[in-house]
Amino acid sequence: MTRVSDVLDCDVVDADGRRLGQVRDIRLVMDGPVDGALARLRLDAVIVGGSALAGRLGYLRGGVRGPALLKAAMSRLERRAATYTADQIDAWDVAHGRLRLVVDASPERDPDS
Repeated sequence: MTRVSDVLDCDVVDADGRRLGQVRDIRLVMDGPVDGALARLRLDAVIVGGSALAGRLGYLRGGVRGPALLKAAMSRLERRAATYTADQIDAWDVAHGRLRLVVDASPERDPDS
């Protein structure tokens, strides 16, 4: 079992071994009830590169529209962030006691950027 804390800040490389950045945030999806009231969470995507601040405040992918000056500053911070969906993750590699993600695809780009 992998924990969220194991994934955050882990290195991400492409299939050729080129470093793409670090995981700054993750996107989880609730798939429905399991054992009554408990819901199961599934990894939907990882956000790689940039700063996690804008995404966590909702400015990158959450649809927050203003204030305009703050949105512009946050967009600039997150310009290099890329989203890789769970099906784009080729491998979870533990190298030197640290988790590393290997992705094999172009990132999903935010249509608003």
